[in-house]
Amino acid sequence: GRKNYETVEINGELGSIYWNLENMNYLHVYFREEDPADTIGFHAISVTESFDYNF
Repeated sequence: GRKNYETVEINGELGSIYWNLENMNYLHVYFREEDPADTIGFHAISVTESFDYNF
C-alpha cells in the first residue's frame, strides 16, 4: 500500500468528494446518479485561479 497518502474524503448519499495532498490543485468529485452513465466516475476539478499570462 501507500506509505504516505494524505487525503480528505467525504462520502454521502448522492456521491463523494476527495482532496489529495499529492495533487493539491484538484478536487475530485463523484455523483452517484450521473447521466449519461458512461461519464460515471470521479471528475478532477481545478480549484486554482486561472491566470492570464499575457502581460
